[in-house]
Amino acid sequence: MHPYEQSKRQEHLHESIYDFFASLKEPRVERARELRREVRSIHKWARREKIQAEEVSGIMALRINPMTGRREVLLVRGITKGKLKEFYQFPGGFLRDGEGPVTALHREIGEELKATVPRNVSYERTYAPELKPGSKKALVVHAFKIEHCNWEKPDANGNVPEGKIPVTLGDDVNEMIWTDKPFEHDDGTPRILTAQVDYMLRYHLGFVGPDNKNTPREGYDGMPWRS
Repeated sequence: MHPYEQSKRQEHLHESIYDFFASLKEPRVERARELRREVRSIHKWARREKIQAEEVSGIMALRINPMTGRREVLLVRGITKGKLKEFYQFPGGFLRDGEGPVTALHREIGEELKATVPRNVSYERTYAPELKPGSKKALVVHAFKIEHCNWEKPDANGNVPEGKIPVTLGDDVNEMIWTDKPFEHDDGTPRILTAQVDYMLRYHLGFVGPDNKNTPREGYDGMPWRS
């Protein structure tokens, strides 16, 4: 390996280690060790089953609607092509080579919403893998959370309510919504979610709603997707 490439790889490694510590609450050292243990166990499972593990860094953004007093969650719909184009999910995306979860999160939010991740973002947990349908790849999701998020998409005139931060949808995002009913559209028809987002909404964020037969329910070997 060229010395310059080796130096850059070391910089990425140091950045990844810094990301782990910078994103964790107190006590930082113990939380970092816990996160690493989880990821190692997932990778061992993937190697044993000859499955390639892909890591995703996603953000759960929440706010209270001042008009209704109800809690809302931010969902985006992408990708412009492929099987996931009709699925709603949290903003975020795959880690690139040498990236830590926090670095990937900042990059993905910049690409998808042209926004900056605020300082009050907190690491929540790492979720166990979900095997992609028809694939030998499993998703490992690092979840972060923003309470009282003030991102808003401008209206047709380019305006946003006072106190809100305008965002611009990236090329791979078709829609952005704030909703207190994430499992269904305004007209009552079911909303298609990814399996991990459905799980987080129900069992971690406490949202209640009807099942959708088009939302994947099971992960590898019939086991439910879980944390």
